[in-house]
Amino acid sequence: MSIRMEIHDDDSQVEDMDTSDVPWCWFYLAECGAWHMFDYYLVTSNNIEEHYMNTDGGTMMFSTNKYIYSLNFSAVTIKICIQQFFFTFFIQYRYICDHLEISVPSHWENVKDESYQVIPLGTCTNEFKEVSKLFTKTLNVNIKEIKRIQNIHLWEFFCRKKIQLSKIKQGKHIQEMKLFHGTNNENVHAICLDNFDPRLHGIHKGSVHGKGTYFARDASRAKKYCQISGLHVVSSPAGSSQNRIIFLARVLVGEFIKGNSQYVRPPSKNSSSTNFYDSCVDNESNPEIYVIFDRNQIYPEYIIEF
Repeated sequence: MSIRMEIHDDDSQVEDMDTSDVPWCWFYLAECGAWHMFDYYLVTSNNIEEHYMNTDGGTMMFSTNKYIYSLNFSAVTIKICIQQFFFTFFIQYRYICDHLEISVPSHWENVKDESYQVIPLGTCTNEFKEVSKLFTKTLNVNIKEIKRIQNIHLWEFFCRKKIQLSKIKQGKHIQEMKLFHGTNNENVHAICLDNFDPRLHGIHKGSVHGKGTYFARDASRAKKYCQISGLHVVSSPAGSSQNRIIFLARVLVGEFIKGNSQYVRPPSKNSSSTNFYDSCVDNESNPEIYVIFDRNQIYPEYIIEF
């Protein structure tokens, strides 16, 4: 099956080559028969596009918890390695898209119609190793368990917020980071269900940089705010634990400015009622703390117990 490049405008057309500055997106055909954009922890649509633009008919290797993939750009195929055997599939995958349907990350497992799911990660998986590496970079402790949070509703809010910010900024890239948040372990269920609540700013941590939700670049900084005051709800999907808890979240930090204790939202760039910054920080040149005022700029992705 040949590569098809589509531009979504008033007169949809097929082009032989990429002459547009509009971002390109990469899709795979799921078992359900629908096309989903590549977007998971180890490779995203942007990763594939960058590799494609810098590769002359080459291949790209990546893996999930279960499989190893080999994406061949020149042959328009993707191979999946299962128990040392390669199975080849032909795909259509490169499109210009304006209005995208929000799909769940392809590495999510056994997605069910529940408020949220918590999936323990195997210690030998690449996903566990990547999260652990980021966590232990500044915090030398024994990780007891890492769990992935699968909340479809929060994921959709997060993705739509990213699209909204990009449109406001006329298609500019929105900076996204993986940041840590330490909390009382009895708050785990509420965060997994409804996300972080900026309205609870300063109750335990103060609000020196603004009245929002605080995230740390380093796990060692987030550890200062871990508390154990009891079990989180046994009947919740998150289960129960008397371990210390740190969340690793995807955060749309965007464009930031130094915070102020009086801020209830990021200030405007030009003293107007529009054109606001996206977040606040402790230090503009080398931020260690980020303050988010809109919960939709956050997706709580992992629970790390130690």
